[in-house]
Amino acid sequence: MAKAKSKHDPEFSGRLKLLREQRSMNVAEFAKLIKVSPAAIWHWENKGTVPRSGTVGVIADVLGVSRSYLQTGKQSGGEVQNGDTHDVEVRGRGSSAGIELSLEELVRAIEAKGFEVSIRTRS
Repeated sequence: MAKAKSKHDPEFSGRLKLLREQRSMNVAEFAKLIKVSPAAIWHWENKGTVPRSGTVGVIADVLGVSRSYLQTGKQSGGEVQNGDTHDVEVRGRGSSAGIELSLEELVRAIEAKGFEVSIRTRS
């Protein structure tokens, strides 16, 4: 069977890298979370190669975004990530200063660093 041609999308690669960096994940950490080699991520981010469909779904889950957003940069039909409508603005030093994340994205980024997060409502 002939090998399928790799799809190239420079916008996907830019989105992927930006989302990974916004979550303060280096390539090695990210590769471990999605169970691929760091070289695969390098190709996706630097050569514009798009991963297989199943891998795109795993990446979207790990990054806390919809598959649609990861692939197109737009939410389909105005969808909201897991019903979360709370936005949190992250302020601080470094390249992530002033980035707006949903509450879910912020929690995932913190958990990706090895912390456990729990959220409760005030009584």
